[in-house]
Amino acid sequence: MTTLRSALSIKKVLGWLIVYSLLWIVLTESSGIAFGSFVILAATCISLYLAVPTPTLKMRYMPPFVVFFSKK
Repeated sequence: MTTLRSALSIKKVLGWLIVYSLLWIVLTESSGIAFGSFVILAATCISLYLAVPTPTLKMRYMPPFVVFFSKK
């Protein structure tokens, strides 16, 4: 039987907070941070409640991703 403390490790919480924060910043161009903080916290809580696995980022895919989104 897992306890709440073991299920909600700091690494998982920080991982989801970082993922959702970066996603919010990229999609909204850093606007609406006050509203975004509530959305980010809600999305993190829902992800932890549903036990969604933290996504892993592969560094070999990052340069094309950054180049694609930095072009204007």
